[in-house]
Amino acid sequence: MPVPDYQSLMAPTLNVLADGGEHSLAELREIVAGRLALTEEDLRAKIPSGTPLLANRLHWAVTYMYQAGLLSRPKRGVVRITDRGRKVAAAHPDRVDIRVLSEFPEFIDFKSRSHPPKQTGGAERTDEGSTPREAVSTAVDEANAAVAAEVLDRVRQREPAFLERLVLSVLTAMGYGGAAGRRSTWGRPVTRAWMA
Repeated sequence: MPVPDYQSLMAPTLNVLADGGEHSLAELREIVAGRLALTEEDLRAKIPSGTPLLANRLHWAVTYMYQAGLLSRPKRGVVRITDRGRKVAAAHPDRVDIRVLSEFPEFIDFKSRSHPPKQTGGAERTDEGSTPREAVSTAVDEANAAVAAEVLDRVRQREPAFLERLVLSVLTAMGYGGAAGRRSTWGRPVTRAWMA
């Protein structure tokens, strides 16, 4: 069996996560591959960048389900099913796809942020109605929106002092201030080690 597309990986992923535990993405890949009876040859398949095909497709399945609120990310590289995810898994045990995810406003909002209105220029179009350049641009916008949403969620989960350190570090990295020993308005040193 070849590696399924990312939408076909959504239901098996929810089924694995139905145990309610936290699973690393590596563990999730291994379990899903076993349940789908993927061969060693299937697991060696790579996309042009060199990333394993299963890892890439599972990443997108997880990202989309996270954006729809079916999964949570309690820490980096770890996912857990949500109550909404359990309901979707029960209602759609065999197939979860974009159509199902589109029932949730969070997912629609995510897709609208990553898909600006398309303009056509008469170039050759793909079967989904966009030119190859538009398809690549859409994929890049989608990836950027997914990363931005995850960063925002992570910042919101931290204490308020973290945001202060983050802003100061970003401003310093942009070239504003940053002299050694400099202090913030609140008397704390401005450092680049805000993530520690």
